[in-house]
Amino acid sequence: MTHTPERSAPAAEWARSPGATGMTLMEMMVSVAILAGMIVAFNIILTQSQRVVSGTQRMIRANAAGMAVAQVIRRDLAAVSKNGFLHVGTDGQSGQMLAFATAGTSESVTGNAEGLGSIVCYRLAVNSVDSTPSILCRRGLLLTANPGTSVDVAGGAQPDFFDVQKLSADGQIDTSVVPALRGGLTLRVPPANLTDVGNLWQVLTYNVQQLRIEYAMRNTTGGIGAWQTAARTWDSRDQDAWPAAVKIWFRVNTTSEIRRALRDVDDPANAADYEVICPVGS
Repeated sequence: MTHTPERSAPAAEWARSPGATGMTLMEMMVSVAILAGMIVAFNIILTQSQRVVSGTQRMIRANAAGMAVAQVIRRDLAAVSKNGFLHVGTDGQSGQMLAFATAGTSESVTGNAEGLGSIVCYRLAVNSVDSTPSILCRRGLLLTANPGTSVDVAGGAQPDFFDVQKLSADGQIDTSVVPALRGGLTLRVPPANLTDVGNLWQVLTYNVQQLRIEYAMRNTTGGIGAWQTAARTWDSRDQDAWPAAVKIWFRVNTTSEIRRALRDVDDPANAADYEVICPVGS
């Protein structure tokens, strides 16, 4: 029995026969290149979108933090009484300090006590964690006629607003009140014990790199003059000479652990600048 040998089809015929499936090497390379391009383009769009979202979130958080501090400052400066005093100077750690007396009902932030006014001081305190003056604090002393009432700052019998008014009228603010507020101040953030926790009522924000306090006088046309930083005290003896507005500017280092959410991945050493401008008195 004889067998007739079968003829093999040419390679090109097998490659393009109507029933054949699959891709040539060239087609596969083109497809992979197109797919890679789409992946790269999608990755670029996704990265840019993430940066926009992260930047927006940082801005929202930064604005929220700044608004919280600004609200406290504006509330205090709106209650400044010209029958008391206003002082811009330096603290005991070579930084600037703002101190003033407010009139009206004031509430303790650490208890249920109320007073008819308060003495408020804004300044930097040293953070004992790294020994740097980086805590922006607000110290508030209630002015009450009842020495037995719990107040924000301990130290025995507390003055009432009349005592401060008398010191102001006698020109004794710089010799009697300011030195007590100017002394060195050390706090700890984050706290290490219950005492540190109890002192947190004084902390507005921390990791502050710079603090600048300025004031502007009213000019002859009724507008606001140039901003000044020279140390000065105003009291009840000349109420017409008081500044029209006070500006508090500070820079917060956003690379700290507590503010990691504000970090800019493109600029890890970035910082957030805040500026609060308030008229003096209501």
